[in-house]
Amino acid sequence: MTQKTTGRRIRNPVPTLTTSYPSAGTPIASFAYPDSIMDIVGEKQLKLSVNDTWHYGEIEDFHAEGTPMLRNPCFQSSMEIKGGSSGGPVANRQGHIFAINSTGTETSPEIAAYSFLSPIDLCFDIQVDITISGERRLYSIRELIDYKFIPVSGINT
Repeated sequence: MTQKTTGRRIRNPVPTLTTSYPSAGTPIASFAYPDSIMDIVGEKQLKLSVNDTWHYGEIEDFHAEGTPMLRNPCFQSSMEIKGGSSGGPVANRQGHIFAINSTGTETSPEIAAYSFLSPIDLCFDIQVDITISGERRLYSIRELIDYKFIPVSGINT
């Protein structure tokens, strides 16, 4: 894949996850694909127009019991995320992924940006269907961390 405006190749390095939760005021960034468009151009062909965007903000609060908008433990941030950004990684200043975009609001002159981010360690029990050493089965993210396929920094892994 290449970036539409620059023509540079898009790379997919394996990021380091962290279970260390940032405190209020910590700067954060997210890379996501909001407002991307998929068009069907033939019986077996799709055209994907990817809109890759960086979002920036800071942690405002942590809601251990969730919020009316998001029921799981979550961070509240000042970062504006748009439709299609959900599931995008959220990194701390060291570039370690500590959360994923979950939900947010569109801004207006009356509404300041805010979003809710789910801690990445809530995802560790999700299973993916992959083949390792010739064995295809469901592996949890936690297993892949234990096998050292996914680097993790912090505690509570």
